[in-house]
Amino acid sequence: MEADRSVPDDSGAGTSDPIGTFIARWDGTEQAERANYARFLDELCDVLAVPRPDPAAGPLGDYRYERGVTHREADGASTTRRIDLYKRGCFVLEAKQGANAPKQANLFGAAEAERRANVRRSPGWAQAMLKAKGQAEGYARDLPAVEGWPPFVIVCDVASAWTCMRISPAPESTTRSSPTARASASIFPTFASRRCGTGCG
Repeated sequence: MEADRSVPDDSGAGTSDPIGTFIARWDGTEQAERANYARFLDELCDVLAVPRPDPAAGPLGDYRYERGVTHREADGASTTRRIDLYKRGCFVLEAKQGANAPKQANLFGAAEAERRANVRRSPGWAQAMLKAKGQAEGYARDLPAVEGWPPFVIVCDVASAWTCMRISPAPESTTRSSPTARASASIFPTFASRRCGTGCG
């Protein structure tokens, strides 16, 4: 029976090749965004030798997971939404995790149909990533004005692909934004053939 790869173990920690170990442990994981994204990003911070996000203390915070923001509707109603990962003055990150291409072509059922709709590089997956970009930009608009406009929006398919967009608010307000540069990248063999852009600086 093939091992469940939705949440990798910690084997290989402390090896002489932490980047290779990180890639090998996470490559091929799928369809477990909520279970995987914070752990994946924590380990990525370790590999990059940058600080991990801070522990949460209430709904706010300058560098944390699940940062709360208040979204206000036109009718005055408000709702609380949460940013997957936020760093003040740096970025808003929205995480997703797509599905790998199925190894068998004759599988049936509602679960399999849903899985196929989210296979990486498929039209459904591309639409989901575009929707995630819209979510992240919405969260950026919901941030308190005192915190400023985050220069980057990042959409992450956990253990697969990244899209980083430099965004600028409309001159008259921060209610609208537009990407001014974009780059996509992946270090994972499962997604290694994806074409990468430049300009996210």
